[in-house]
Amino acid sequence: MSYTKGDVMNKSNKYYNKALNYYQEGYIENAIKLCEKSISSNMKNKAAIDLKGLLYYLKGDITSARALWKLNWQVNKDKVAKKYLEGLENDEEKLIVYIDAVKKINSMKINEALEGLLRCESSDFNIINVNNSLCTCYIKQGEFEKAKKSIEKVIKIDKCNYTALENRKILTKYGELKSTINIKPYFYGVCALAICFIIFISAEPIANTFLKLRHVSHKDITEVKSNDVNDKKTLLKNKAKNINNDNDFVNIQFPYDEFKKALDSKDYEKVYNYTEKWKNENLQINYKEILSQGEKLLSDEGVVYFYKQGTTFFNNRDYNNGSKEFLKAFSYGSNSYLYPHIIYFTAFSYENLKDYENALKFYSVYDTNFSKGDYEEIVLYNMAIINKDIDMGKARQYAIRLSDNYPHSIYNNSAIKSILKN
Repeated sequence: MSYTKGDVMNKSNKYYNKALNYYQEGYIENAIKLCEKSISSNMKNKAAIDLKGLLYYLKGDITSARALWKLNWQVNKDKVAKKYLEGLENDEEKLIVYIDAVKKINSMKINEALEGLLRCESSDFNIINVNNSLCTCYIKQGEFEKAKKSIEKVIKIDKCNYTALENRKILTKYGELKSTINIKPYFYGVCALAICFIIFISAEPIANTFLKLRHVSHKDITEVKSNDVNDKKTLLKNKAKNINNDNDFVNIQFPYDEFKKALDSKDYEKVYNYTEKWKNENLQINYKEILSQGEKLLSDEGVVYFYKQGTTFFNNRDYNNGSKEFLKAFSYGSNSYLYPHIIYFTAFSYENLKDYENALKFYSVYDTNFSKGDYEEIVLYNMAIINKDIDMGKARQYAIRLSDNYPHSIYNNSAIKSILKN
């Protein structure tokens, strides 16, 4: 079966229109594949060639974009392609700035990296990589609102972008982004709650037991049923005697009301102070319950709060207060996505304070738990440099690991080579 010139053009345009739709819907990789089919069907389809060049342009592949637009101008005399080519000189400069910004991110020079990345934002060139890198910077600074906006810009262009989806998943999991509400599960959830409520009020004995265990007042905690003791002061006096005699429980001074108030208002600083003070005491069960609530709040939300506080101090070069906030986050952050960042910033804060003992301690924690993490190169480098004047044997071990595992790293510099010679 033979195809006419018109058939070929129609087939090419059909692929192009599908590619354009995919691009507008945010499926950039599918759009590129359909552009290729369109161009294969008809090499003179100017629009398809320009679109494919634009897609590579958005991805930061300036070489491929230039080749396509140059082809379109030279072969098809396409004026749109010529305009695209004329603007590439400035974009080449931005590519250099972007590469330098990525190096600065790896060197933890976040503010300097941000300056470069924000300069790159002036055009759509490399917009996907630029905004993914901006998101990385904002997360490391605790600027989660700005991180969200960077993610949204990437997703709008490339809904399947792995880096952006992972970042969005992280922020959603820890409450920084709200998931889209599906009305059906919401409706079923409300119904389930209603059923539970009916069962709850109809099962009085169970309900009363639940209330005693979960929603007891301060009065309920300190007053125990007793036929012999009716006066609260007498009860407390007797309980104090028991404590002095056998040290079973420490209950009298426990700040229940203040602790509860701090929990309800989400005063993370007070909750942290109360929790740290009382967590190792032998408390009665009801006090342990509210202490457990405090620990959960700190793990779920306090970690993010303390990390943000720490990064604010860190960015202002107040490493002393920064390290204190990072330590609070470290205490309750083992299950948080921020944990590797917390450990690294704690170590780096101590290093800036010239507290090399604690710096090495936390660098070692990072190296042990996140040996494949984003900071591993600089962690090995810092441990090698710090140990150089303390323990040359250890310094050499870290230098060897850096050289072997990251042969092309920017940290494989003259300082590392000097250590390896010893």
